[in-house]
Amino acid sequence: MRTVQKKTTDETIRISRKYWDTGDVDILDARYNLTKKLSNQAFESEHKYMSFGDLIDSVLKLNKGATNELIYSVFELIGISVAEEEA
Repeated sequence: MRTVQKKTTDETIRISRKYWDTGDVDILDARYNLTKKLSNQAFESEHKYMSFGDLIDSVLKLNKGATNELIYSVFELIGISVAEEEA
């Protein structure tokens, strides 16, 4: 199973929520950079970064009250585990 770091995932979710709540386009660069990190962590490539953003956005748009844990579950369903960074 592929793995992404919980810290990166949480920050991506936080920024995505903020963007959809405020429409602040100034935070989009940070969001793109975070989704690229997620793609690199899971696939060792940035090429799938948009899919990470789309997946998180879809959950948040369809269920505004979605928890981070729900998003982790969606990741698990597609074969990507969300794990604490190893020491």
